[in-house]
Amino acid sequence: LRKTIDGHPDVDRMLRTLVAHAMGLRALSLYTAKYMDIASNHADPEARTQANTRTGLLIPIFKSHATQTAFDMSSLAMQVYGGMGY
Repeated sequence: LRKTIDGHPDVDRMLRTLVAHAMGLRALSLYTAKYMDIASNHADPEARTQANTRTGLLIPIFKSHATQTAFDMSSLAMQVYGGMGY
């Protein structure tokens, strides 16, 4: 019999959801950073242009998705610690 909070199935689900979202945001930020690096450092001017175009698309998508996801994750994390009464 586990006596820790993560032994509760719904809390375990919430914690796993938080981890999954954090890993997804990290992957998306690294993907965007990769193209930012290519856009500024690649030897081929055509590759730099293509990477710059992709970066221009990815940055607003990443910013809006990360903002909304961070808000949702914060709300979910509050539920782990007892909801709004914490």
